[in-house]
Amino acid sequence: RSSDLLSCVRANIFPLLPFLNLKTDRFHAGLFSKMCQVIDALKVPKSHVLLGARCYACTCILKMCKEKSKSILPSFDMLYKHVKRLLQSEQLHLTKTEKRTLVEAVVVITSQLENFKQQKAVMTELMGPVSAFWQVKEIGRA
Repeated sequence: RSSDLLSCVRANIFPLLPFLNLKTDRFHAGLFSKMCQVIDALKVPKSHVLLGARCYACTCILKMCKEKSKSILPSFDMLYKHVKRLLQSEQLHLTKTEKRTLVEAVVVITSQLENFKQQKAVMTELMGPVSAFWQVKEIGRA
């Protein structure tokens, strides 16, 4: 988990993005898993290098979802499961930017689904905490 090793992983993952054109679910699943492992390995980043590696992994996930959404769509369930686990983990201490980036990645892919009920379910689940916060009586009185 040294910062040098994570920097190498980060530097070597980005060149793999053009290979997302391949129609192999195995490649998509492997790349998403590696990105999630980078994020997960850095429970509480203690240095800028480690924080940068985690932020970079979140950004790569979003980039993949924006640029290759059609080819990633078959891996949606796996992506959503990983992102949900990362967002719910209290040990990771994700920054607001990292959380926003991961949610944006899921929303981008969700917009490609042709199943409105599934889109609605995902959006309701993602926006549940925000909705609950704004419905608190103290917020309503402010």
